[in-house]
Parts: sequence; C-alpha cells; structure tokens
Amino acid sequence: MRPDPRPGFEQAPAPARRWLPYAWLALAVLAIMLVIGMSFPALHAGLLGRTHQVTAEVVSSHSEGRCCRSDRTVHDVRWSDADGVHTAALATCGPLRYDVGDRVRVWVAPGVTEARRESPRTLWWSLVLVPPVVVVLLVAALGWVGRIGARLRRRAG
Repeated sequence: MRPDPRPGFEQAPAPARRWLPYAWLALAVLAIMLVIGMSFPALHAGLLGRTHQVTAEVVSSHSEGRCCRSDRTVHDVRWSDADGVHTAALATCGPLRYDVGDRVRVWVAPGVTEARRESPRTLWWSLVLVPPVVVVLLVAALGWVGRIGARLRRRAG
C-alpha cells in the first residue's frame, strides 16, 4: 500500500488519553483524604466503625479560636453506661449551640476523648463522595485553563 502523497494526510498518531496526565491529581486527593482520616482519632474510630451512639448531657461550654467565619465552641459532654461515667469534648462551629444541661446524641469511641455528631455512615458517604467530586472539579478546571492557555498561545504565535 502506497502512502498518500498529498500534504496533510500523514499517519496521525493515536490520540493520547486526556485523563492520564491528571491521574496524579486523583492519587494526591486520595492520599490527603487517607492522611486526614488517620490523623484524627475520633474520625479514624468512626471510619472503622468502633463508635456507638449515646445520649450525653452537656456539662460545660466554652469558646475557643476561630472556625470558618465564627467562633468554635467546645461542649464537654458526660454520659454513663455499664462501664461507668465517661466524658468527651464535642466541638461545633458557630455560636453556642447547646446550653448546659441539654441532652445531645453523639457518637463516641472507647478511649477517644472527642465526640462526633456524624454517624459512621455519614463519614463513609463523605469519604466516598467528596474526593471524586473534588478530582472531577479540579480536572475540569485544569483542562479549561489548559485550553485557554493553548488558545492564547495560538493567537500570539
């Protein structure tokens, strides 16, 4: 078979996979989520299913530092079970959410001094949904910026 002598009809290389250069981004986001999941004991216990739900009483509340756009409030909670009386800290962002004496349902783990309001199912859903959404948005943004840059380079040169 003879090649076509007309200019512009050379054999074009197979198109490269456009998502392959962004695979590092997906791996980086997953690595960050893994580090976050393992860094916080209450989050780690919740992801591993070592938590159980209790109804605790707020024994004190105090504000500390900043979180998002408002103060971070830490509530000390206490509950009792067959093993005795336990305490934990429940941190919330925003103004004071609970008063002393309020009863709140929290998720706690043995040996962890922090309580969480999110169930293990909610933690897993956020772990399954958030990283892929972040990766898709970042890849889309980087692709858009790359196309704009290529268009500007073509106009300039």
